Amino acid sequence: EELKDLHQEMLGLLQEIRRICQKLRPPTLDVIGLASAIRSHTEGARPSFAVDLDLMEDRKQIPEEVSINLFRIYQEALTNVEKHAHANQVEVRFTLSPSEVVLSVRDDGCGFVALGDWASLFEKAASA
Repeated sequence: EELKDLHQEMLGLLQEIRRICQKLRPPTLDVIGLASAIRSHTEGARPSFAVDLDLMEDRKQIPEEVSINLFRIYQEALTNVEKHAHANQVEVRFTLSPSEVVLSVRDDGCGFVALGDWASLFEKAASA
């Protein structure tokens, strides 16, 4: 009986580890690119607000490190909208050209007064 309980607990821990790993780096990012990973995450997250996606297919043209960082920025943006903005609608736009990659997340929620050095935050994201 104890061994059975231990086995069940281990299976639960394994599922939790898989869930955490998927949140950090979704498998779709490697297979079908950033746009599809964002689309898949949005469908699975079921946020409390409507999300309008306008995503250019990237077909994995973006360097891996850039894709991961953009995906994490997108995740954090949606988390912040959920926790703080009290928005009804969010627009996520992703465009790609030979010279730039643009990810835009806008919402109709309440804003905030920016404190600190936002320029350095954007420079860090841009240099990643």
